[in-house]
Amino acid sequence: MIMKYQDIVELKKRMEFKMTEPETLIKLVKDAQSKGEKVQKDMERLRNLASTLTALLEEKGLLFTELALKDVQMKYKCAVGIDGSFQLIGGAGGKMVYTT
Repeated sequence: MIMKYQDIVELKKRMEFKMTEPETLIKLVKDAQSKGEKVQKDMERLRNLASTLTALLEEKGLLFTELALKDVQMKYKCAVGIDGSFQLIGGAGGKMVYTT
């Protein structure tokens, strides 16, 4: 049986991983958990900041959310498109916003 170069490289990686000391693997898992918790806290902070900013901009009449837009009589009509192909569903911090 002839193996492709890429298959040999993958086999080598798996063999090296299996030879890794258990303490090292535990440390890697704990490090990943720690980083995951930090990202969760950062995302929560971003969500809170986005909510605060949204509320402030709505209060000043500079921003209308979807719910507030239903009650607003607009003098001018315009449309804006924003490429959100790399944005998580639900907008930044879980807020979808519309501006005038």
